[in-house]
Amino acid sequence: MKKRITAIALALALVLVLCSCGSSQNNESNTNSNSSNSGFNYSASFDENGYWKDIKASEYVTLPDGLDKIELKQADIDEQIAALLDENLISVQVKDREVKDKDSVNIDYVGSIDGVEFDGGSTSGKGTDVTIGVTSYIDDFLEQLIGHKPGDTFDVNVTFPDPYENNPDLAGKDAVFVTTINYITEKVRGEWNDTFVEEKFSGTEGWKTAAEAEEAIKDFLIESYLFDNSKFLQDVPQAMLDFQKNSAMAYYQRYADAYTMTLDDFITYYLKLDGQEGLWENIKEDATTYCKYNLIYQALAEKSNYTVSEDEIKAYFMEANGTEDYSESEKSFGLPYIKFMVMSQNMIKGLTKTAKVVK
Repeated sequence: MKKRITAIALALALVLVLCSCGSSQNNESNTNSNSSNSGFNYSASFDENGYWKDIKASEYVTLPDGLDKIELKQADIDEQIAALLDENLISVQVKDREVKDKDSVNIDYVGSIDGVEFDGGSTSGKGTDVTIGVTSYIDDFLEQLIGHKPGDTFDVNVTFPDPYENNPDLAGKDAVFVTTINYITEKVRGEWNDTFVEEKFSGTEGWKTAAEAEEAIKDFLIESYLFDNSKFLQDVPQAMLDFQKNSAMAYYQRYADAYTMTLDDFITYYLKLDGQEGLWENIKEDATTYCKYNLIYQALAEKSNYTVSEDEIKAYFMEANGTEDYSESEKSFGLPYIKFMVMSQNMIKGLTKTAKVVK
């Protein structure tokens, strides 16, 4: 979503790990109570209600007034929808105009030299996608498509380079490619509806309808409003930063274990960072921002003396996994951490429900 920060993405990655464990009955990482297979205890930093242990959020952040009267502008919601549409353009076939420079085009061709077809010089009627000025073809092959329309069949005359490493037998020879333009491919905005949302976001965001997506957009705008209008009184607690650092290392340790590599080697080779310290330096700023969001969530919970119910936990996992059973996630992450995640989500959704959308 537009302007969503990396720290939130990192947090969501951990949520996905948590939720995926809830639906994986044979996951080896679920055998250790309250920990991942890296040995990290996710629940150790939280009390039995899912609050950060020994941390009173209201001492670190002052929430804005009028939380029961938050107004969201429809224009801001529309802006987020527009951004999602622009980031997820759909391809359409165009057949009613001439080809222009930089166009993406689907073509077929049959190549010959002195009237004799040669191996590798044909698409065999299967079509191939090319982009003029981007795709690398010999000579000015693709530029000769400009000005023609889909359905046109014409000769493209080229000379193979000399030398020509791909096929030395063709080096320096003149060739003719009988070429047919099948269609031009254009990237356009899709229509914001249930079909588009499910196709583009069900796998990544879990949204299956436009209404679900719009609720998530409102949640995001509420989060942004809270962050922009809350006053942070002091630096985030070191315990929260330690949790972010250790949980990030535990997350990547799972992958390092899968590749039978040390964590430092995995980070250096795959993430191109200088081991664990390099990774932490790379994510520390975003992790600090995420800690501030956590303080906001908990301050909201403290304000209303909120505690997570069993039914809310089941609803959380039903939405994420399609099942109320969270026993495997509890084994892996512990109930306090699960309550923390449910609390964080419900604090925002509660404000979204009471927020008024205005023009």
